[in-house]
Amino acid sequence: MRASLGVGLVVATLVASLPTRAAAEAPPAGVVDRIVAVVGKSIILLSDVRAREAPFLLKLEQEKSPPAEQAARRAEMEKELLSRMVDETLEAAFAAVGHIAVTADEIDHAEASVAQQNNLTVDRLEDEALKQGLSRRDYRAEIARQVLEGKLVQIEVLPRMQRDPKQTEADRMVLLERERGHWLEELRRATHIDTRL
Repeated sequence: MRASLGVGLVVATLVASLPTRAAAEAPPAGVVDRIVAVVGKSIILLSDVRAREAPFLLKLEQEKSPPAEQAARRAEMEKELLSRMVDETLEAAFAAVGHIAVTADEIDHAEASVAQQNNLTVDRLEDEALKQGLSRRDYRAEIARQVLEGKLVQIEVLPRMQRDPKQTEADRMVLLERERGHWLEELRRATHIDTRL
């Protein structure tokens, strides 16, 4: 389950949020890039997916599985990552319509908070992200996506939840993720989505 209300150690969240089963064969020789999803008026390219999969590939390579098994796991991982990217595209479109944005200051604050929670400086945190295959730009983009998701959860998902004082935090998080899933499903039904991976 991804963190929805706060930004934890984003590198850990990113790596842990998808099972390490993974993905599709490389495109045929001569194919530079291709569309792997159409989400409303937006497209997701294979190069977008490949750019986001670096941390997962590092982990997969460390497992030293047979090549055929690695290829199959990579294919599955890319499909799951693409599904996540479709959800993020839906969230971004919804946010754009509602003029909900994430500022550079909010990203700075979230990054500083993650660093503090992990007893690291921001520079050291970014070094750790780099070791996981994320450039500073990619790491901050991941933080921005999570901050935006947190805002949308506050605005769209939390109001759907029944308050129950007897509810444990674990129960609340399960309900929160379920309600977020229902909300995303509503967005999917209202949007033309075509995936090709």
